[in-house]
Amino acid sequence: MRCRLATFCACLPLWILSWTAPGLAGPWARQAGEGFLAFSVTSDSPTTGLITGDILFDSHAGLYGEYGLGHRLTLGAQFGQSETAEDGVIFLRYTLTPPDATWQFALDAGAGQRIEPGRPDRQLARLGLSIGRGFGGGDLPFWPGRSHHGGWVTLDATGLYDTNSSDLSWAVEGTIGLSLTDRWRVLLQAKAEEWPDTDTSHSLMPGLAYALTDRTTLQIGARLQLGRTHTWGRWTWENQTWGIETWGIGAGLWHYF
Repeated sequence: MRCRLATFCACLPLWILSWTAPGLAGPWARQAGEGFLAFSVTSDSPTTGLITGDILFDSHAGLYGEYGLGHRLTLGAQFGQSETAEDGVIFLRYTLTPPDATWQFALDAGAGQRIEPGRPDRQLARLGLSIGRGFGGGDLPFWPGRSHHGGWVTLDATGLYDTNSSDLSWAVEGTIGLSLTDRWRVLLQAKAEEWPDTDTSHSLMPGLAYALTDRTTLQIGARLQLGRTHTWGRWTWENQTWGIETWGIGAGLWHYF
């Protein structure tokens, strides 16, 4: 396994969250005393390896948690680790809307730290905005004759400010989730993100979730990072040629308590 240090260290705190709990870290407030934990293991690789046969995976592990404090306040934490770095962020989210509102809005703020061997520890400040709503069941547009049991949509924007270097990283992520049965859910995320000294990155992340019990869910998914490349899956949009730069797979467990 090989890790690309510059890319991984820049985006770990936000990227891990996408794999660990897609669409679940939205604006809804946890009830007082209610908790949620999610653990994930993920790997990604450049698509050039599919052509050359030299496939090298970067592996990451992530842990995400939430705990309801009451009064629309939710305490959250996320941690990530690879072979080259460790990150952790703790934040407090306040849901601006009452629980029965159709649209939910929330703000969050927090702080964290990044640890890299041989380099000074980095102090991080976090700000976030979340918007979301749930909806009832209906027909599946991509599967004629089949219906779903309802779902949700969210839009999350998060920024991380490095107080040591004054670097700013940001991510904007949209998620739609559908309950196909009492146990099966399908999810799709579209994400744009930017890190210091890099171009804006665009990703698609489809996934499936299966409820093992009333409190525990298994999640599997894929990640396709898009870019102006000629390596794999080319298409043209707005007079620019796009393709898949990296691909990844991941699995996780969600648990409510």
